[in-house]
Amino acid sequence: MGQQIFDADGTFTVPVGISSVTLCMCGGGGSGAEISDGPDFVLGGGGLAGNEYSGVVGVIPGEDVVVTIGAGGPAVSQSVGAAGGTSSFGTYATASGGAGGAMSADSIPLYDGEGESKTYCGGTYQDGTVNEEAAPFYIALGGEAGVFGNGGQGGWENSYAGGIGAGGGSATNTTSGAGGHGRVAVNWDDEPTGVGEFRMNGTIIPESTGAIVIAENGGEAYSIDELHENGYVVWKRPAPDGTVTIDHDAISGLNPETVTGAEGVFNFTVPVDIVNISLCITGAGGSGGAFVSGDSPQEWGGENGAYDTRTIVVTAGEVIPITIGKGGASVTGAFPGSSGNAGGASSIVAVNDSVNVGGGRGSGWAMGEYSGNGGNEITTCGGTFRDGYHADYDGAGAWGGKAGCFGNGGSGGVTTGSAGVGGSGGGGSVSSGSATSGAGGDGRIVISWTGV
Repeated sequence: MGQQIFDADGTFTVPVGISSVTLCMCGGGGSGAEISDGPDFVLGGGGLAGNEYSGVVGVIPGEDVVVTIGAGGPAVSQSVGAAGGTSSFGTYATASGGAGGAMSADSIPLYDGEGESKTYCGGTYQDGTVNEEAAPFYIALGGEAGVFGNGGQGGWENSYAGGIGAGGGSATNTTSGAGGHGRVAVNWDDEPTGVGEFRMNGTIIPESTGAIVIAENGGEAYSIDELHENGYVVWKRPAPDGTVTIDHDAISGLNPETVTGAEGVFNFTVPVDIVNISLCITGAGGSGGAFVSGDSPQEWGGENGAYDTRTIVVTAGEVIPITIGKGGASVTGAFPGSSGNAGGASSIVAVNDSVNVGGGRGSGWAMGEYSGNGGNEITTCGGTFRDGYHADYDGAGAWGGKAGCFGNGGSGGVTTGSAGVGGSGGGGSVSSGSATSGAGGDGRIVISWTGV
């Protein structure tokens, strides 16, 4: 992390390779009021802090940015305080100065600093404290805490200036406390901006077959160890953490660009510098059965797909084939009914390891397979999910599908069962006329990795 702090006007030259900087800045603080020559029973207000600006701004590498620092409001005698000046970072950001302290007889509200704490981007600082040595005739209040410093104390025959960006304290029988000058703090990340890039002595340099090529040395290649031995500062930016979710018909997550393909057939490309990946994978669920009868019909839900979780060793840039199973299709039955369809298997086949998980069975309309009723829960690498619910019908009914790795089982239904999700089984259906079961939930794989 690079940093440059300006307490006086100057120029910031953007380092090579840097396209944004983080600013923490403030204007000058206002000075406090001085109240020795006035009516009795007067309150003197402390100066206000310079306004804060904090945030990230885009810059141009090599650009010279003019930095202006706002002056603190000057000390005053027998007067309200003076305002602080404005600080600026080129045309990118400004922070105006704080107002000068007021008197109780003025219409301007007083700032009554009494030692309270305030937190800014520059840290936590305290307001100045009140001085009541001349009370009840004169009371001198403290200045407001600034972005980088404490507020000045109220004073009797003594004046207390504000810290950086803070308001000066009010005073009696002497000049007031001056406001603190502004400040601009510039911070930037001086590591390489791209995964796999190297940086040496602040300049990005290319990598060639595990070594560093130094152009100024005739293009000769050096190992990292050799560079360290010769006093160079070299490091490599770590690959970021990542995750991607692959469903039969969709790709999502933080890194969808790592996956190509569609309709259940995909390729995952291992990111730069990643040497292992963690998997949570499930096959697709089977669909429920559909039973049609006038004699206390009973139907069953589909089974869930098998699931697995593990970490496998991979190679950066390796292209890994992945298959995601499709959920068992729903069935529509006329008398006497139809059995559900099985879900498809899911798999991932890397060079060093492979995982294959089967799909769930579809329900048999006459024999019965899975009787889910919402009470059973399973906890998997994908979360905690429950079976589908039972639907009552004519003294019997339709059972729900089995909970899956990534979703609840489909519930049974009269006439129509509900579909499974994330590898769960679909719900069964019953009717005295025509019944349609719930489809099984499609398979899924979640791949995650940690940067090194």
